[in-house]
Amino acid sequence: VSGKFNDFSGSFEYDEKTKTVTSLTGTAIVKSIDTDNQKRDDHLRSSDFFAADKYPELTFKLERIDGDDAYGKLTMRGVTKDVKFELENSGSVVDSWGNTRVGLALEGKVNRMDYDIKYNSLIEAGGVAISEEVKINIDLQGILAK
Repeated sequence: VSGKFNDFSGSFEYDEKTKTVTSLTGTAIVKSIDTDNQKRDDHLRSSDFFAADKYPELTFKLERIDGDDAYGKLTMRGVTKDVKFELENSGSVVDSWGNTRVGLALEGKVNRMDYDIKYNSLIEAGGVAISEEVKINIDLQGILAK
């Protein structure tokens, strides 16, 4: 199942001379989760998963970049863990209005059990319905300050 957070904020700094990201932080509001299924979204907000009332935000803070790897701290359900994402730096372009835009993408996987998200259910044929491994994709675009 794919989903997204509709309410989020963040910022990053980009060194135009070296074409590198120098800092990045982001926050997603858990209650804004959207998998295109209201019943599932409500369950994801519950204590079985994100416990949105107790832990209203997910956060990421970049610590360093090494080549195409971005290392940082991801916090979910009050648990902060070191994570590694693949970084795709699309560079910068000047748009029709004269703004310099930068595009970035982060992609990686985390084990939800590390964040105390342990709910699961058995399927009739055997096994479990929900994988422990969760794929995370973060797509960013920003306009450089002048």
